[in-house]
Amino acid sequence: MNSHHLSAAGLALGAAFLLSACAGLSPVSPQGTTDKPVFPEPSSASFKEGSWPNTDNLRQVQAGMNKNQLYNLIDRPHFGEGFGTHEWDYLFHFRTAQGERVCQYKILFDDAQKARSFFWKPQDCASVLDTPAPQVQVLRVPVAAQASPAVAVRQFSLSGDLAFDFGKDTVTNAGKTKVARIADALKDAPYTEVRVDGYTDRIGTDLANLDLSTRRAKAVRDQLVAGGVAPDKVVWAGRGAIQPLSSCGALQGEALRACLAPDRRVEVSAR
Repeated sequence: MNSHHLSAAGLALGAAFLLSACAGLSPVSPQGTTDKPVFPEPSSASFKEGSWPNTDNLRQVQAGMNKNQLYNLIDRPHFGEGFGTHEWDYLFHFRTAQGERVCQYKILFDDAQKARSFFWKPQDCASVLDTPAPQVQVLRVPVAAQASPAVAVRQFSLSGDLAFDFGKDTVTNAGKTKVARIADALKDAPYTEVRVDGYTDRIGTDLANLDLSTRRAKAVRDQLVAGGVAPDKVVWAGRGAIQPLSSCGALQGEALRACLAPDRRVEVSAR
């Protein structure tokens, strides 16, 4: 390679580094470490309000976990850092003895996409995991005044290939018919919560699958509400490719896509 080519390559690498810096990403090593973690501005979060995490789940986060396992514990990251990124950022709210506290949390991944490093901003936010949340006084209702026993949980599942075209988030006519039947079964029943969870197969990137599963879950939620289910009872979430139902080995192409069909689903549960 001549000096002109070397110079061009150097410029390209320098430009890539500058783009990374402009994007607010940390300089992450192939081992998933950094000496200079860069935290994005809270106002740039794609999930503007952040979330109130389950601290018991946060305590389970550890090095070596993959992105699907982290999705399952603490949900999706709150900032749109792009596909294949080596870092995830969260905006968390905690209840402490001094009142509400807002903290930023960063996870760095190695080249194998395994979690390796963890950072807090401010750093002392890590202490919220060392102290249990303030106790809340619970009003005990006399047995004679208690409500009737809870209704048993009901579960429904919609195949993605029936309810949605491959890779799409618009409910098909066949899907609308099935969702309407579910709505009829739920709208007058004494359920306190109807949960809609979207899932994808493993084809595609983690973030793309999370986004698609979220949009599909919301589409089903909207159809349930249109069918008469009270909107304040329905919650929804995208789960990406976690909890697969199929085992397809080394299949590829159309054979793999057909084998993975059970993973492309939306599940509805009422309790």
